[in-house]
Amino acid sequence: MAAYDINGQTVTALAGKALYIAGDSIAYGEGSAGGYGKPVAEKYGMSFVNEAVSGATLAPDIADNVNGGTRSCICTTVTGSGTLTNADYILLEGGVNDAWNSAPVGTLTDGFDTAFDATTTIGSLETMLDYLAKNHSGKRVGFVFPHAGMFSATGFGWNETYKPAIIAALKKWGVPYLDIAGSTPPIGAYGVDGLKELYTADGTHPNEAGYERYYVDQIAGFLQRL
Repeated sequence: MAAYDINGQTVTALAGKALYIAGDSIAYGEGSAGGYGKPVAEKYGMSFVNEAVSGATLAPDIADNVNGGTRSCICTTVTGSGTLTNADYILLEGGVNDAWNSAPVGTLTDGFDTAFDATTTIGSLETMLDYLAKNHSGKRVGFVFPHAGMFSATGFGWNETYKPAIIAALKKWGVPYLDIAGSTPPIGAYGVDGLKELYTADGTHPNEAGYERYYVDQIAGFLQRL
């Protein structure tokens, strides 16, 4: 049974802690302002900084095939952030837009004392994880994979190529991950009929109910296990 303080916030070890988030539109909250960070912080008494950018990729310099121009790079955001020092928890998310925009996947390097090809999804991810390991080793770092149903069975190689490659990099660097898709029904446009209307704003981005139903408590539990 959960315990609550006089303000109705759930009492856990997360209370009073600072959460930093970087990622793409799912983390940013394209369908509900603040993304999953806002309701997690409100429910569990945390402060949070959300530096996620809608449309961002892990790989740098990726052309935006929807709006034109170049997409923001999650890894550049993290390595250039001035707010990480104050964070207790760092949550990362991304890769979906790499798949949507056919970013070069790259390959996982064999060791840790090596050069990473930061022009690729995996090389840029390794660059970011290397930076965090060397500069923020006292922080609790985790990675979030979003809900399923955003891609068709054969769409863009997300499930077949990008996601497994990201998981391999996270395992190499000892970064735990939470897979929302692994424990919830697919709610995206290619998911279970009816759920996208209830839990997303547009078939891709969760609305407030979607974050509350499928993200908030899972992420809070994940943070407490880091």
